[in-house]
Amino acid sequence: MTAQEENGLTGKVVFERDIELATDSLIEKIRRETGVIVSYSNKVHRTKKVKIERGSYLIKDVLERVFTRFPVSFEERKNKIIVMPKALRKYKLTGYCRDEETGEVLIGASVYDTLMMIGQATNHYGYYSMTLPEGEIPLRSTFVGYQTKEKTIHLDRDTLINLNLRPSVELEDVKVIRSAESSERGHTGLMRVPMEQVRNMPMLLGETDILKALRLMPGVQGGEEGFGGLSVRGGGSDQNIVLMDNVPLYSTNHLMGLVSIFNYEAVNNASLTKAGFPARYGGRLSSVLDVQMKEGNMRKFTGNLNIGLLNLGASFEGPIVENKLSFIVSARRSFFDLFSQQFQRSRNQQYSYYFYDVHAKLNWRISDKDHLYWSFFTGYDKLSYEYNLSDISIQNSANDSRTFASGDYQGISWGNMLGSMQWNHVFGHTLFTNTTFSYNSYQFNNDAHRNKVSAINELSHGYYSGIYDLSLKIDANWYTPFIPGSIKAGLNITRHTISPGVSTYAHSAIYSDDEDKNDTGNKDGEQGTQSLRLYSRTSDSSPSTDLTVDKGSDVQHKLETEYHRIETHAYLEDEIRLKKLSVNIGFHLSELRGGTTSAYFRIEPRLLLAYEAFRGVSFKASYSDMTQLMQLFRVASVATPADIWLPVSNNLPIPVAHHWTAEIDVAFAKDLLFSIESYYKNCPKLQTYKQTTLAESMFVSNERETFVSGKGRASGVEIYLRKTKGALTGLCGYAWSKSENSFDEINLGEWFPSDYDRTNTIMAFVNYKLNSHVDIGASWNYSTGLPLTLSTSRYSIVGVDNQQKDYYAVDGRRNYYRMPATHSLNLGVNITNPKGKARRTLSFGVYNLYGQKNPMFVYWKRTESEQAVRPTYKLKQMSLIAFPWPYIKYSIRF
Repeated sequence: MTAQEENGLTGKVVFERDIELATDSLIEKIRRETGVIVSYSNKVHRTKKVKIERGSYLIKDVLERVFTRFPVSFEERKNKIIVMPKALRKYKLTGYCRDEETGEVLIGASVYDTLMMIGQATNHYGYYSMTLPEGEIPLRSTFVGYQTKEKTIHLDRDTLINLNLRPSVELEDVKVIRSAESSERGHTGLMRVPMEQVRNMPMLLGETDILKALRLMPGVQGGEEGFGGLSVRGGGSDQNIVLMDNVPLYSTNHLMGLVSIFNYEAVNNASLTKAGFPARYGGRLSSVLDVQMKEGNMRKFTGNLNIGLLNLGASFEGPIVENKLSFIVSARRSFFDLFSQQFQRSRNQQYSYYFYDVHAKLNWRISDKDHLYWSFFTGYDKLSYEYNLSDISIQNSANDSRTFASGDYQGISWGNMLGSMQWNHVFGHTLFTNTTFSYNSYQFNNDAHRNKVSAINELSHGYYSGIYDLSLKIDANWYTPFIPGSIKAGLNITRHTISPGVSTYAHSAIYSDDEDKNDTGNKDGEQGTQSLRLYSRTSDSSPSTDLTVDKGSDVQHKLETEYHRIETHAYLEDEIRLKKLSVNIGFHLSELRGGTTSAYFRIEPRLLLAYEAFRGVSFKASYSDMTQLMQLFRVASVATPADIWLPVSNNLPIPVAHHWTAEIDVAFAKDLLFSIESYYKNCPKLQTYKQTTLAESMFVSNERETFVSGKGRASGVEIYLRKTKGALTGLCGYAWSKSENSFDEINLGEWFPSDYDRTNTIMAFVNYKLNSHVDIGASWNYSTGLPLTLSTSRYSIVGVDNQQKDYYAVDGRRNYYRMPATHSLNLGVNITNPKGKARRTLSFGVYNLYGQKNPMFVYWKRTESEQAVRPTYKLKQMSLIAFPWPYIKYSIRF
């Protein structure tokens, strides 16, 4: 490049060859070659490379090409040219990102102007809104697993542009650009479940499971081996709030935790927030799992059928009115009971277990500004046991006999039911609102019936508990025209109806001729209820009622077993996105009213910072203040379906937590993401149980006799590496953590490991695609064993005959011991064979490949002989998955 004249803007510049340089480099080259200094504001700074073909140009023409899209004026001062920005009109660009084939919204897709480097991630409903200067806009939209969409539009008014992205089997090379970040890269502690990889992960019994996939992320562990529940950074399972389509769930597991209630075929998107909680989330101390269900295919009818070792499943979706109204229905049911009953027909004891779940959703796209959603979910487990089965004949005075079926029965059932309606409305182009009205319930029922042979007396016992919620939630998102970003605000009011536990006992009898009629007054063969006892565990009502009822009387007695609470949450959140800095600041308000205690009110501040120091390298930090108003009341030392959710009482300190995090993210090239995060969590107010065996606590009405207050703390470092593109994909991570509690009445007030403290955790998953039909996946995980409380001594009670009747254990220090470390290797293969419109997939593999005996729990086994003076005990381990479990699954998509 040479200058023919040095006369400011009218000077000529000759480019001897085609060049492509960034703005800074090109202007510096003009200075070196011509001596003309160009001064400009960063408000008109263009970072994208500029192409200039070989030839002769005026300096003014070169500068106008450099600053295209930026209305500017030039001022000459000797050999210096000052670039001055002009007043610029701006307009709103809004719309939705959707799957081109199904019409399903894409949550977290990036939409950005490649010239101005201004971008936005779509919200939970696929909506985006940006304020951009007028002119030609090169628009680009990207989403993992989809082809990049590029489109140039002329913006001269507020405009709505819907972007439909096409799925891509082979992921494209996408440049790492800060403005194209999804919301995941903008916040600390946020991890999106890799839905494109979950399907290929080897799972127990071949069941694709989102909750199990989360355990392959650092900082997330499961509970006891074989049991459900997630522990995030040392917190309990009740410290996680799980949302399904914006509605909290109280139970997330089938089969005691071996399977989650989330049917993969019905899930659109899932994300886990471990820290750096935006102000819109509240109500728990440790994490938020946000699951968005599919809306239904708007283009065509599709379906999926699958059968595995555990259950049968089906999913159907399609348009009712194309591009206007769609539906989706997904259902699963286990089939243990169908086979087991055939093998138990002649036995005097029979077992039965099954679970099912159904998800349904209607999506009505009224217009580009209005959407309606109706969602329904139900999922239940049923376990029953019948024993001592027989037929009993009774002879009466007429010399004829009556035959009665006799036996004992135990039945346990539990499950969720959820219904919701959501309305999206866009006011103008800048205010997006979502209103949710929902009903949610969780119930646990335990029924037992015992028949005595002598008089065919039936003794019935029932235990029932549950929680029922009615909720109204309003969320608003204002995309401000002043600076890139948005302001969010919302209000959530929930009315809890809580049945914390009702025990019922009933005794009825069918009398024969041998009965003393003078005492009972009953005639032959007549039935009457002799006694009834009701017991309710609730701090708001009488603890129990006893009734004695004669035969023939009409029992009309109502036991007040329910009480109510009003839980309110409100928030204000401001998200600001500058050139290199993103700031999310807000406040969350929590309130609980009702009952005999006074109202509880607390304001929780939140702050999240993200700064891109270099291209692809960002630093993040956050602070979050959290409050928990609902607490899980456990009835055993391990999680069970009988556990009860209860509101906290301000008779004791309300649980709160303060989170601090710092994180470094690095995006290597185009397919490798690395992060390292450290955290510290301080819980100055916690509640826990005084005893480790908690069944008797169900019948204690005084919270201070059951709970004890104290404090907790947790800290750790997590390393995460994820490869998202190519034939070989996967993730791996390592976490070092320490979680401790201190309670004045436990372990003499000393700090001790929390129930879910695991010092070291390693996890890895790889998937290799051999070709378009076959892929192989493997996962391995290792965790330090869970803390354990063991009895260290026993005592005996001596009867009046000076004989020892039994030995009773005395618990030692809380969580003073640890169970052995757990680890396992899982391997799976998926073979896909598309034929016509159907896509058939055969999945098979082995869970726990090398047969590691991981402990579910440990116990003392009595080993004394009859001649021993004192019994001896040996510590034993119970392992649920103690050998390799093969699996096979077959599915058809059409």
